[in-house]
Amino acid sequence: GDEPAAPAAHANAPPQHAAAGEENSHRDEQSAKAREEAAEEARERKQAYEIGMILLAGIGFLGIFLIAFVLIYSRSVRRKIRAGRKPTSPRDDLWYLKSKSPPADDDAPPESDS
Repeated sequence: GDEPAAPAAHANAPPQHAAAGEENSHRDEQSAKAREEAAEEARERKQAYEIGMILLAGIGFLGIFLIAFVLIYSRSVRRKIRAGRKPTSPRDDLWYLKSKSPPADDDAPPESDS
């Protein structure tokens, strides 16, 4: 009667079995897992690349900073070296023959009148 007819299969299509349907779903699960793993691997590679570029940029900036620091600081050191030391008083070769000077009165203990 009034029941809808089952869809007709193509004449050339092979008959489908229940086991074939399970096999297809199993393949779909495997391919979905493989896609997820590939996407995760791509994310990890991208993250590793970004971290590497950040480290490389940091090393580059540090190197530029150190070169600039050496150029700027060396200029002042060179200037100090060229200026030389302050003149010193001539050395007395017979310093050991001189008598010691008496201590100053400010450092001496006060004398009592008793």
